Amino acid sequence: MSDPLPELPDLPLAELPDPRAVEERANARALHAEGIPMVLAVEDLRPGAAAPTSRDALGEVLADRLETYRAALRPDAADDDELAVHDVVVVLANAHGPVGGGT
Repeated sequence: MSDPLPELPDLPLAELPDPRAVEERANARALHAEGIPMVLAVEDLRPGAAAPTSRDALGEVLADRLETYRAALRPDAADDDELAVHDVVVVLANAHGPVGGGT
């Protein structure tokens, strides 16, 4: 993705050079002791509430990362392969969530 990254200092959004290394580190973590990194979005759905302008930019970046990591980690998986989706989301959360943050 060539567009500039949205201004969100709490989330590292640069694309990973080696998503497989992040996957291996994520699989070796003791999540029962550390906690589970997650990417969470909260939106005000009240009528008339304005969505933050950064939401669309962040969504585009994260969607691009999902596609990139899926192609790198599970290139032969079907679109509805739940295990492949799980593996890619784990990498996304560990790399771009506030807990893992580029590990």
